[in-house]
Amino acid sequence: MQDLGAVLLEQRGTSADVKFIVGSDGLTLLAHKCVLVARSPVLAAELSGGFREAREQSISVPHVDPSCFEVFLRFMYIGKAEGLPDINSEMALEVAVLADLYGLVDYTSSIVELLRQKCTWGNNVGLALALAFRIPATAECHGPIMDILGSKVPSKLDSSFDSELATLGASGDGSTSSSLKLKAKLKLLNTVLQKVTDRFPLEIHGTASGHCLHPHSGNQIRKVDCKFTAKVGTEEKAVLERVNAEIAALIATWNELPEVVPASKRPRLG
Repeated sequence: MQDLGAVLLEQRGTSADVKFIVGSDGLTLLAHKCVLVARSPVLAAELSGGFREAREQSISVPHVDPSCFEVFLRFMYIGKAEGLPDINSEMALEVAVLADLYGLVDYTSSIVELLRQKCTWGNNVGLALALAFRIPATAECHGPIMDILGSKVPSKLDSSFDSELATLGASGDGSTSSSLKLKAKLKLLNTVLQKVTDRFPLEIHGTASGHCLHPHSGNQIRKVDCKFTAKVGTEEKAVLERVNAEIAALIATWNELPEVVPASKRPRLG
């Protein structure tokens, strides 16, 4: 399928039989029905049933950036992200969102491998996490993507730690992107915390289990008062103190946000 897809990709301009009207400006992108039906059960249903899209062989996608959708179409043709020119981690995650939306299968390993190559600590791990939170937790790629991004996070403080947090900012404007950045920041902090506590036996007190930053985020708020049962260095203690301070500040920031979710549905933090 990949070899045939690559051949058909080169022939989109002359033999494609489906139009996608993409973005707010209605840019037209072309594709072959045989590729779309083979790769996406969602598109197969739209193009083969009694829908308007089937009659007109035209599908409107108004809320997706055309450049992202073009990369997604190319991904469907060749079946792997690595073969796409100039694709970065942000675009790979956009492809993952669309792949889940359109019901693609067997795409996770390709996306994860690209993120392994493109995401580097101190550069874009935090922002990649924020984008990854757009992917539903039920998606096949959600867990593996979170795992590979988490593996990039070290268990020590360095200048890159500060820069990663800085790229996520205070996130205080109440927008959806701010909510995602807050969740990504919490994920970073909890990952560092977990890696430190995995290395040393600890007695952990005061964990606020069951409270989430967002009703559907799955991210536990952890207020941790640690008592070491083994001798550790000052570096590890400094990590825990810094992480706890950052989590406390993050909780305060979340509480000060305009209501991203109704007050009746917002969990009590801390």
